[in-house]
Amino acid sequence: MNYRTSLVLLISALGFSSSPSLQAEAALKAGAKPAPVIKPAPSDNLCPLLKESYPQTVNDALAKLSFMDLTALADKGNTDAMVLLALRYTPAERSADGADTQSRPPIDMDKAMALFRAAADKGHGYGEFYIGVAYMSGVGVAKDEAQAAQWFLRGAKHGAHAAQYWFGEMTAKGRGGLTADWQAAKPYFASAAEGGAPDAYVELGYMYYRGLGGLTQDSHKAAFCYRQGIKLHSQIAQVSLAGLINEGSVPWEPGDPDLAAPPAAPQSNPGK
Repeated sequence: MNYRTSLVLLISALGFSSSPSLQAEAALKAGAKPAPVIKPAPSDNLCPLLKESYPQTVNDALAKLSFMDLTALADKGNTDAMVLLALRYTPAERSADGADTQSRPPIDMDKAMALFRAAADKGHGYGEFYIGVAYMSGVGVAKDEAQAAQWFLRGAKHGAHAAQYWFGEMTAKGRGGLTADWQAAKPYFASAAEGGAPDAYVELGYMYYRGLGGLTQDSHKAAFCYRQGIKLHSQIAQVSLAGLINEGSVPWEPGDPDLAAPPAAPQSNPGK
């Protein structure tokens, strides 16, 4: 199981709610007209956005190792192994299809946190990111958004794209004691987008749509960002693009989501 899959499974297994984009998409398919740009409702947990963040793979080869082999590497100071081993102690591994039973130790968030911290102490961006996840959600530690923001910042500086996205999100919205500042958030969203985090493209699209953070309002650039997010499988990007198209800000293009497709041309009657 690769690192991206581990992230999605971990967030799901910890019981976070499903993305409101799923409900929005269902409403659109039922015939409801979307708002110009649909943004997720504020939430105190890591879903909906984090489930659609695609962090870089730490090491697919290591991810396939047994629990014992990962433990041996972690004991030797391999930080990738520390993070992957930590994930084995979380509920994420319970959902791993076909995983070796011997690779699933009992769930132990204390051990997971100790391993994340050991990796973080050596500057591992995703070790730092997962500590931020814990503080943001209150899993394994007391909930503390200010601590979460600091850990996301550390992870962002060490190249963890999911951390870049989340520090940008907290900066833009003024969470964790930060001053709301879309312009300060912009470089974090840009770095995360370059690293393949689809919801970073959603935020950049929203910034272009609203003219935030010093950007000139431009619906076409917003649509470009949403289409990039769609390529990375973001449902929020699909619904946001549909809103732009349905309000007439940009034309529908081949390849755009079906929920934004123009009406089919009337069928000719061969009997007339």
